[in-house]
Amino acid sequence: MIGLILRFAHLAGADSVLMISITTLAMISFLIAFKNPKKTAGDFQTQLVGILEKVLPIACAVCWIGILFWLLNLVGYDQMLMMGFTSVVVGTVISLFLMARIPGIQKALQGHLIRAVPLGFASLFLLYFAVK
Repeated sequence: MIGLILRFAHLAGADSVLMISITTLAMISFLIAFKNPKKTAGDFQTQLVGILEKVLPIACAVCWIGILFWLLNLVGYDQMLMMGFTSVVVGTVISLFLMARIPGIQKALQGHLIRAVPLGFASLFLLYFAVK
C-alpha cells in the first residue's frame, strides 16, 4: 500500500518499494503451496485436492508478478496475468466441482480460494479494462 501511494505521488524510490513488497507477496504465496507436504496416496479425488492445494497458490504468485509487471510498465505483464488468471479459473472451477461432490474438503480449499479468486478478478480487470 505504501508503495502504491509513493508511486502515485511520483516520489523517488517508489518502484523499489513496490518491487520489494509485491515480490514478497508472491514469494509468500509460492511458499504456501509447499507448507504442508502431504502424501497424496489415495483415490483420485484426494490426489486432485492435493494438486489444487499447490496449483492455486502458485497461480496467485503468478498473478502477483503480473500485477507487479503491470505497475512497473514491464514487458510481458499480459502473458503473466493471462497465465495466472487461467490457472485461477481452472483451479476454482475444479475446486467448486469437488466441493459440491465431497462435503469434507471445503476446509482444505477454502483459504486458497479466498486468496485466488480476488487475484483472478484483479488480473482480469488489468488484462481487459485497464488502459496502459
